[in-house]
Amino acid sequence: MPRLSFPDLYILINGRPIDVSDLLPDFINTPAGQGDALFEKYGPGNIIDFPLDRPYERLKAYEILLSTLEDFNANHFREIHKGTPYYFLGWTAFQIEDYEKGVFYLDSAISEDLRLLGPSFDINSSRGTPGIDFLLLTGGGNQVALATAIELMHFVEDEINSFSSKAGVSLTKDIFVQKFIKESGLFRDGTFRTIVTSLYSFILEFQSRQKQLDIRSSEGGSIEPFLTHLFKGCVIFESLLKLKPPGDRATTLSPAIDAHNSVLGVNTGIFPRQATFEEVVERMHQLTSQNTPYHDLCFAVAYGLRNTTGHQLAWPDVFKDNPGVYAELYKAVVGSILWTINKLWVD
Repeated sequence: MPRLSFPDLYILINGRPIDVSDLLPDFINTPAGQGDALFEKYGPGNIIDFPLDRPYERLKAYEILLSTLEDFNANHFREIHKGTPYYFLGWTAFQIEDYEKGVFYLDSAISEDLRLLGPSFDINSSRGTPGIDFLLLTGGGNQVALATAIELMHFVEDEINSFSSKAGVSLTKDIFVQKFIKESGLFRDGTFRTIVTSLYSFILEFQSRQKQLDIRSSEGGSIEPFLTHLFKGCVIFESLLKLKPPGDRATTLSPAIDAHNSVLGVNTGIFPRQATFEEVVERMHQLTSQNTPYHDLCFAVAYGLRNTTGHQLAWPDVFKDNPGVYAELYKAVVGSILWTINKLWVD
């Protein structure tokens, strides 16, 4: 696809060019708290009833629009409320399966909303904005991007329900949101929201990565997308352990686990140490055949993967003859994350 200029994108999407000589004065004259009106006027929006109406072009149009305004006057750009364009950027990024970009822009919308709502906003009692509702997995409410919000809610809820069944716990989507997101007292902390949104994109990205694995060449090839995806999940796992004291004093994964193990109750003696990627997979299958407790299995796999995928990409293609291994590894990493959340924030 040839690169489209700012006016070309708007002609393509809305049938009209955007005259910068109109846009820039409107931008400067729009009060900081009334940015929604400006972006409703100049933004390309999206189509609810036809959800794949050029989402890439719409995303690029919003990025060019924001970049144009930031270049023109960076100070006013920082001050003006940009919740609307960030929300649409997140929505369109979801539609092209760029989930990292999607949750990044949705969290940007949340940051803008929190700034506009002010310190009196209470996540436990106040009505949320569309961006906030996304993070809270409402799957509805005042969402314009309803189908995307429902998709995110279902994927996360399915993983929580699957984990709860295997781990023998009573964690649900609603408990996850209430105890971990709302009652943690960390919602305004961008670091905390980074972990939450990373977890969402990790879960969503699995669907795309599994599809890639299913349709790749029968001769195999690069496994970098799958290794980097699994590594991301391991970093989320480690970040959660370090988020809450006394794990916050740990510098690496092993002491972070040890710091919480009186609560986690994990058998660290079964962890694969100084293992290769193939040995981590072999250890997972060995522990599975031995009916190892589910949370111990998950922690052993996540520990082994953290110390292999984090050091190099040049591992043999273990997925070629057994593509189901990728899903097994992914599920184990999700299990380690949710066990940590359940034990440290819910129980």
